[in-house]
Amino acid sequence: MANTTIQSINTTNNNYTINRIDYRSERCLTIDSSGCKSHDDAVSITTTGKGWRLAVHIADVSDSVELGSELDERAVKRSQGVFQPLFNKTLSTNTFSLLPGEDRNTMSFILYVDNTGNVYKSKITKGMIRSKIQGVYEEVDSILNADISEDLAKKYGSVTDDIQEMRKLYLILRSKRTGKAVSDLECRVSSESIVEEFMILTNMEVGKFLVKNDLPALFRVASETSKASYQISSEGHSRLKLEGYSQVTSPIRRIADLKIHQILTMHLSGYTNETIHKKFDEHLAALCSKTAGKASANTAVA
Repeated sequence: MANTTIQSINTTNNNYTINRIDYRSERCLTIDSSGCKSHDDAVSITTTGKGWRLAVHIADVSDSVELGSELDERAVKRSQGVFQPLFNKTLSTNTFSLLPGEDRNTMSFILYVDNTGNVYKSKITKGMIRSKIQGVYEEVDSILNADISEDLAKKYGSVTDDIQEMRKLYLILRSKRTGKAVSDLECRVSSESIVEEFMILTNMEVGKFLVKNDLPALFRVASETSKASYQISSEGHSRLKLEGYSQVTSPIRRIADLKIHQILTMHLSGYTNETIHKKFDEHLAALCSKTAGKASANTAVA
């Protein structure tokens, strides 16, 4: 597995540099519905002595869309609280999309999970991947059920074992999160549920990271309706008595995810916390107004 620095990027308006890690040798694949055109997450998995190393690679939209930039403002205007692309077709389905066989910049979340489902080590890096396979839910479900046709074997041959390891990890994570026995979950495993569980884990770890590093964030909170809502918090995270959950896995489609990416990019670029808070606070009122018609940073944004 290659973990060598492949490039250094001079971040905008400061003297810091940021290194990208080369993950292109990893067996990464996207798994989406058959009609999906924008692929903003890819995963890879390997076993370790303690359990698994799960890598969740997310399209690095913030590499091109800086907080408060013209493109960022357009994304905010396009955001209507629905799961639709924030950018034009070229950006959403090509430039930002993690297409198979193409080098793509990522925000990479490397999670080491033990056999009981505990994350015992994690890191967030800027990366570059080359997705091996554009997976489809129905096809991966067939592999999970050991129903592998000649065509599927040809397409997924390099990752069939990985898919089964994903299933094992999913069962442990789901059991730990819901309190249900693994045996009770085994008959209801789908590739969509696996991806969802991995994204939940990633979002939880990002929430913890933001709290630990006292960074501004949009925390997802419980709502009286079925709609997703976010509590905007720009200071004092260490004093919040809640388990952080910051969605970061769909920056092509959700404005809250893009905001977290922009914050993480500034942090990884070497901006001080003071500068990050200042930039985020300056942007906050406009964000609230354009996404939910709210003027206060203390309200939930639908």
